[in-house]
Amino acid sequence: MKLLAILPVRSGSKSIPNKNIAKLNGVHLLSYVINAAKNINEIDDFVVTSDSKKYLEIAKIYCDNLILRNRPKNLSTDKTPDVPVLIDALEYVEKILKKKYTHIIQIHATSPFLREEHLSQALKKFVCSDADSIVSVKSASEIPPFKIKKLLNNYLVPSVDGLNEFTTSRRQDNDNLYIRNGSFYLLEVKSLYEGKLWGDKVLPYIMDKYDSVDINDLFDLELASIIMKKRK
Repeated sequence: MKLLAILPVRSGSKSIPNKNIAKLNGVHLLSYVINAAKNINEIDDFVVTSDSKKYLEIAKIYCDNLILRNRPKNLSTDKTPDVPVLIDALEYVEKILKKKYTHIIQIHATSPFLREEHLSQALKKFVCSDADSIVSVKSASEIPPFKIKKLLNNYLVPSVDGLNEFTTSRRQDNDNLYIRNGSFYLLEVKSLYEGKLWGDKVLPYIMDKYDSVDINDLFDLELASIIMKKRK
């Protein structure tokens, strides 16, 4: 396996200004996942892709060996999907290093509780399997699909046809349900070129609710700060 780690960090967040470089307990948000991935032996190379030179300069503070991709403007809008950004970063690194990769792992700066041990365990699980991808997840026992509703003519109806709910359910009845937590996706390059972030045989890497905190707004940032201080 030839593995490229890719960290996309676009500027211009609306929920938190400059979210990816916001300070969390005194250091930049993106530093946590960089520190988690930079010493993983199975990762051959590590690229940060951004539309901001400032972001790239900050990323370099935390790892001298990072490859920096100043991505084009057409891949830097808030509506740009992940796949073309990842392909651009992959092809950029393959061109400058004159090498080919079989797999990529996308990590997200908004997952500050992702640690080196998580990635090491996930990679060990992956290489010992016949899976074509592995995705980080957390328990969805508290929010099974049939609990999710949408509004139709001002009334609550199932979010998906057929997922009817007629009474309440116990959390322990839903222990086999999981939801992606956004920390990382490891997949074959061929799946990426098919427009996918995972393949057909997807392993889960299960993380707990605390390590799965994802920074989307100021509440999440404050929650992460509290958790980190409690853990010290």
